[in-house]
Amino acid sequence: MSQLELSGVCSPLLKNVSGSFGPGIHVWLGAEPDGTADLIELCAGVRLPRRGRLKLNGELPAASPQARRNIASLLPSEDGELAGDVAHWIDQLAALRGFDAL
Repeated sequence: MSQLELSGVCSPLLKNVSGSFGPGIHVWLGAEPDGTADLIELCAGVRLPRRGRLKLNGELPAASPQARRNIASLLPSEDGELAGDVAHWIDQLAALRGFDAL
């Protein structure tokens, strides 16, 4: 079972974010100025939080290649098919991971 834990996470745009997310697909939508991209980059292990703790199954994604292999993310700067809606994007990510998301 996968478990993502955020405790007091801070970045340039995020202040004291905490939450716990169990197994499954989680979708965060927003605009860059609201910190959505920061949250996705932190959870995907692209960078470390300035403060706080972020762990996936007890490991820091930014420090663990094994943890990062279990994370799929779509950042605004990534190339790819941008047509469709969120359900379409989730289907594409699920296909990459080898399961049916819907």
